Amino acid sequence: MKPTALHPLLDALIAEEGMRNDADIAKKLGIASPQISKTRHGKIEVSDTMRVQIQRKFRWSLRRIDELAPPAPPASE
Repeated sequence: MKPTALHPLLDALIAEEGMRNDADIAKKLGIASPQISKTRHGKIEVSDTMRVQIQRKFRWSLRRIDELAPPAPPASE
């Protein structure tokens, strides 16, 4: 089943890395599927941990990851 909500980073992983769906991404990254779902649907941001896992597992640069999923601005004090 194809994802219904657009998310540039997750969609690029599926298109370019041979992943079939979000569950494949979660398995490859070693994270829970609900985290990917929440990310896709905008409930949570792409975490720093997920960014590092994508960099390590897929050998993508952090610059590319940040272009597809810009980090959230720092919280104000």
